[in-house]
Amino acid sequence: MQHTNNMEAEQKTRVSDGKLTSFTLLVTANCNLRCDYCYTPKHPRQMDRETADRSIDFMFAESDPASPLSVTYFGGEPLMAPATIEYVCKQVLKRAEAEKREVSFSMTTNGTLVDQRNTELIQTYDIKTKISIDGAGTAQDLHRKQADGSGSFSLILKHIDNIRSLPGLTVRMTVTPDTARHLVQSVQWLSDNGFRHVFFTPVVEADWDEHSLATLYDAYHELSPYQKRNDNGMQVSNLQRDYSRLRKGSKREYGCGAAVSMAAIDPRGHLYPCHRFTGYFAHTDDCRIGDVRNGFNQEKRNYYIETNRTENFSGCGAGLFPDSTPSSEGTCLACSLFPVCHASCIAVNRFMTGKPYAPSPVNRILAQISASTSLACCSTDNDTLLTNHSNSNAGGTE
Repeated sequence: MQHTNNMEAEQKTRVSDGKLTSFTLLVTANCNLRCDYCYTPKHPRQMDRETADRSIDFMFAESDPASPLSVTYFGGEPLMAPATIEYVCKQVLKRAEAEKREVSFSMTTNGTLVDQRNTELIQTYDIKTKISIDGAGTAQDLHRKQADGSGSFSLILKHIDNIRSLPGLTVRMTVTPDTARHLVQSVQWLSDNGFRHVFFTPVVEADWDEHSLATLYDAYHELSPYQKRNDNGMQVSNLQRDYSRLRKGSKREYGCGAAVSMAAIDPRGHLYPCHRFTGYFAHTDDCRIGDVRNGFNQEKRNYYIETNRTENFSGCGAGLFPDSTPSSEGTCLACSLFPVCHASCIAVNRFMTGKPYAPSPVNRILAQISASTSLACCSTDNDTLLTNHSNSNAGGTE
């Protein structure tokens, strides 16, 4: 894509002076794993002290003082830079106390470095933790490999007691075409081993074929009881969320918070709409929306704010809507699947189609699988779900 001045003419830019509430700090671009589906390029660069200070100043200046400030540590693998995390936590808390601001910390980690020292760091600053585990044994080792090519599941087992003690713990499972067959077993393993908050996400960018999609469909339906907590107190939150969204027929002004309520800061201090942009487009100037030293490039930020409005999502096309369908009915907002669809990720959309507001057709298939789980397997409120679907304009589950 070209510079913002030459971006798609049909996208109208509206001036926004909106304050943010959430920031993602990429404290390092380095990682001890080499997951083959990862969208973040690896580099030994870490955020230095000066950039950290500038980032803290920027976050307090650009965040809404009436709302809690959320700081998420990301990478790479953030626990490869524990000193930076501790420094930022101390400085943010000191600043928040002086300004009478609420603040919370979170982190996404691969879990392989959760030794006793890092566990104490996370617990000391009450850092809510999202850990990436694809499942038990083979499901983890197929794609989440160490730098030497060996699997990483043994490292999860090594630190499993520490992992379970982390505050606000959530397990994030990434599902690929070749791990879909392990999904049910892996969720059960997590339940048996004391994990209570789990969600899984299919890799939209992967090469899904008819067989792997059928396998995923079967797994969703087998896991449908996890829309509610099981006897161990575990719930699969994405299944519960999708069911809830279908019941409500939810419509939202923005697809997500990228550039609207959140921004990502890379190790050099460059600003992006969200952390995914720092991975897919780390060296793409028009995806940067400023830097912590000079602030936002408001024109670029406004482009992504406007792109992120659900009214601008163009629909996934590719034969989904007939030529005779009015363009207003070919949009994502008119599709009954949109509440459960991943089409709202403007970073993935741009990566796959070249346009942040134009999703790939695979989103429709994955959304159909999710919707069918709620429609077919939850009879309690089936009438409500079916009514919401029948009242939608286009793109139903037929």
